[in-house]
Amino acid sequence: EVYSLLANLPEASKVNEESEEFQDVVKNFYGTIQEYHSKIRIIQVEKLMNRLLYNQYKLKKASVLQQSTHPVTERTLYHGTNDTSVKEICVHGFNRSFCGKNATVYGQGVYFAVNSALSVQDQYSPPNVDGYKFIFVSKVLTGDFTKGCHSMKTAPLKETGDIPLRYDSVTDDITKPTMFVIFNDTQAFPEYLITCQRIHH
Repeated sequence: EVYSLLANLPEASKVNEESEEFQDVVKNFYGTIQEYHSKIRIIQVEKLMNRLLYNQYKLKKASVLQQSTHPVTERTLYHGTNDTSVKEICVHGFNRSFCGKNATVYGQGVYFAVNSALSVQDQYSPPNVDGYKFIFVSKVLTGDFTKGCHSMKTAPLKETGDIPLRYDSVTDDITKPTMFVIFNDTQAFPEYLITCQRIHH
């Protein structure tokens, strides 16, 4: 029986390995895994469908779309986490109080990686006692972004215009972002949970 932390959660269902959906998730994951390509094996992929989180996300998306000037409003990004946070995220979404422990370099929010290579590192997805690592594939509303810094507790205000609008997210590098940080819990939606493990050669 395959390992699952989400066995009794109605929001989660295992994605069939024969399906196109499974192949897509795996292809994208390995497509940005870089030097970890031969070091990580996927155990399973679970699809998450938390109706409440999804509806909150949809509402947020409408408002970001309305105000954002960036051509790409929504991205598929990765969030590695520890096994104790997995259920919490599936049920309550990406809450800053327990998702922001691992990193605060670019602000005190929830971090998402552009490349899975970042999320598979042990500091972001520490293996549990059985050696399993957990990485969420998430839809994230990055909208308009600017460079983040450690002291930020919220995205900074934009300097233009009369109405005080904030950036939607912050990043490590405006021209070639490798990570995004959000400060609003409804701005990300956990879509899949990838359970994987290191291959020891």
